[in-house]
Amino acid sequence: MRALAYLKGNGPEIFTLQDATTNVKAGDELEPSEGNYYGHTTSKFWVDGGRSFSEPDCRIDPVILFGEREYVIFGPLDYNVGFENIAVEGGDKWLEFIKKRLRGDTSMRPFPKPLESYLANSAAIVRFRAEWLKDKVIWSEEVLKGDMSSYAHALFISPAAFFDTAVNPNCSNYGYRKNAELFDRIYVIERLATQKSGHYQRVSCVGYGKSEDAWIEAWATI
Repeated sequence: MRALAYLKGNGPEIFTLQDATTNVKAGDELEPSEGNYYGHTTSKFWVDGGRSFSEPDCRIDPVILFGEREYVIFGPLDYNVGFENIAVEGGDKWLEFIKKRLRGDTSMRPFPKPLESYLANSAAIVRFRAEWLKDKVIWSEEVLKGDMSSYAHALFISPAAFFDTAVNPNCSNYGYRKNAELFDRIYVIERLATQKSGHYQRVSCVGYGKSEDAWIEAWATI
């Protein structure tokens, strides 16, 4: 890594991250759009934390991509927001926030927004309902906001498989479930990808006997 600037403290111009994973495929992290939460303008980053996470050994092993990309790195290296790739063009809310805090500005962070503003600025709002009837799953989609007639495949690789696993009385992530549950959930989509993006979906008990659970994890570019 080449240090472009030290926002706090000092150190060498060239340094090495010993626990980082490098990847030459830019699409894997979808930088510089989805990979940096659109310049950290979506609430998911501010509510849930960064793209790095603590591994079972309680260490952060960030993914660093080669090329013309910039990162804000914290030390000591134990924060899930300490390895964020930032939007080089057009400013980045996370970088701006850090610089303000270092100047002593402790004003409110930009997210989470009030519910009214969050919903008004969203790209789409969709309600999905599903229930198990006899031997099959019945599911429906209601677009509450948005220009598209359906957003199912923007959220799920295989909507049918997702809902089958969610409400099938014989399928469960943690063992057998006696009674099927009604799935009724509203999804708020903050941004819609302008390019193809990689998604994964984890399901169980799909294509197997009703009393068996089997993990299936599917990746797709949609």
